[in-house]
Amino acid sequence: MDAPAEPNRANRVSAVDAVTLKAAPPVVQSPKDGSETESAHVTLIIRNARPKFLPTAPFRYRFELHEGDAGAGASIETALVDQGTGDTTRHTVDRTLRPGRIHSWRVRAEIDTRSGPWSAWASFRTPILKRLAPPTLESPINGATITNLREPLSVSNGAVLHPDGRVIYEFEVDDDSAFSSPLKTEANRTGGQEAGGRTIGRLEQDLAPGKTYHWRVRARDDTDTGRWSDVQTFKVAERPQVDDRPRGGRADEIDASSVRYLHRNIADWPITSTVTSITISGHEICVRHTGAGRFPRSQYGTPPDDITIEGNVWVFGEFGGRWHGATWDWLRVGQECKAESTDSLGPEQIRIPPMDRTWRPRSGEKLCFAMSARARDSVQAGRVRSNIACVNVP
Repeated sequence: MDAPAEPNRANRVSAVDAVTLKAAPPVVQSPKDGSETESAHVTLIIRNARPKFLPTAPFRYRFELHEGDAGAGASIETALVDQGTGDTTRHTVDRTLRPGRIHSWRVRAEIDTRSGPWSAWASFRTPILKRLAPPTLESPINGATITNLREPLSVSNGAVLHPDGRVIYEFEVDDDSAFSSPLKTEANRTGGQEAGGRTIGRLEQDLAPGKTYHWRVRARDDTDTGRWSDVQTFKVAERPQVDDRPRGGRADEIDASSVRYLHRNIADWPITSTVTSITISGHEICVRHTGAGRFPRSQYGTPPDDITIEGNVWVFGEFGGRWHGATWDWLRVGQECKAESTDSLGPEQIRIPPMDRTWRPRSGEKLCFAMSARARDSVQAGRVRSNIACVNVP
């Protein structure tokens, strides 16, 4: 009668490679066949081994990983992993693997002091490190229906490693998933080199009502072009707006004509956007409005360090019975939140009496906010703004 183990086998081979457990080897599932992984953080997946004579087997699995083909290179990691639930077991490699390298791995089942046969070697390649990581598509996505024939396309920035010149995001939109004849537009990537932040792309021609579109984005600089992002889809409504200009907004909550403006007077600028919410915390102020990403754009600063902006955020406070208003920061395209507190508005941002270092809004005090096209300096970019909306300081 066969037994589940062969005690004499250990005397004929080394302890490391001893086969003392009668079980079929695990089956490598992924990654294998020289495929390229999505990143240098790799998870190894197997189909669990099956015992020949044991009804159930709470196996553990020894994963052996090398840099090089078929175990020929240096050992990277050896790990013993508990059996997973169901038919598979996964092991995430502890370290970040070197980019652009062939790696090989194998696995075997173990129980107590007994071990089964090794699986066949499997190989994969880690991706070459890209200087320009693709962005993540934010809006519109997941088949959402839009009502704007030139809907702004919003992405969360991908990381950039050692940019060579200005980084540009290339947008493609097509009703063909193969992107055979896409509509194209470009936008300067906004923000630092790290991932995160937002960049907005704007099409220069109308989309077709009732159609479903696919879109993707990639980065480029003076010497390199990154890979395309994942593709997302959206649908244009059968009866969309005729253009992407923001519609009229609600009325001001204070008399804009009686405000003393410390920067440009915006009282008679058309209200094309509505403030939908204002949130104030100890580290951030958000003024959300319907015109975000749609105000006129201009460049601020000197190339190559200039940025694309769409205007300024305003704050209004009451002093001696009269409202005063001032801009307190620049807005990148689509930006609605700034990393400031009410205590920093006067001392660090405005610095003009009475909204200077002596101004510290108190809890319960009424403040008002608005968004506008460029109004902090003499550059003319457009004359549109949101309504002025008010809240009490938390």
